[in-house]
Amino acid sequence: MSQSLLTEIQALSLLLRRAAQWDDSHKVLTLAQKNVLQSLEINPLTVPEIARARATSRQNIQALVNRLVKEGFVETIINPAHRRSVLFGLTAKGRTLLKAAEEHQFDLAALLTNGASTEELQTVVRVLHRLRDLLQEKKGQAPQANNGRVRTPGNRAIQHEPAVGLPEDEPQDPNFPVNLL
Repeated sequence: MSQSLLTEIQALSLLLRRAAQWDDSHKVLTLAQKNVLQSLEINPLTVPEIARARATSRQNIQALVNRLVKEGFVETIINPAHRRSVLFGLTAKGRTLLKAAEEHQFDLAALLTNGASTEELQTVVRVLHRLRDLLQEKKGQAPQANNGRVRTPGNRAIQHEPAVGLPEDEPQDPNFPVNLL
């Protein structure tokens, strides 16, 4: 049963990654690029700040940012707090692309939830959240709290995306109906 679960999760993950890529007829916006654009949506950030928020390497984020700058979706901004660490912000073209990609994501979410009851969707969200917590515990990370604060092995709190579909005031059910261990 656990092998079937893993096979289904892997297949779904692959399909979701492919479906999440958005083609605006000019270029494909990958999920990683969209995540960087979302990080910059509210205010400009440095590459290390984006990397910490996304729990990935600075080199990975730098490569993504370089491509987004080249395409005109992101611009460099002088950082008054640090001469050598520039800030990156969205351009008007980047904001337009992000808005269109998010609309595509809403359409995808509508397709995935079509015909499912609220109860079924809440169960799926709880199961996926639990699986993510289990994997984080296995990697020595604290499970992701609903407020998105996670402690790293160095004991520094960083901000991650909040858990989707779990309201902050919803208590975790200690008698979770599915035994995933």
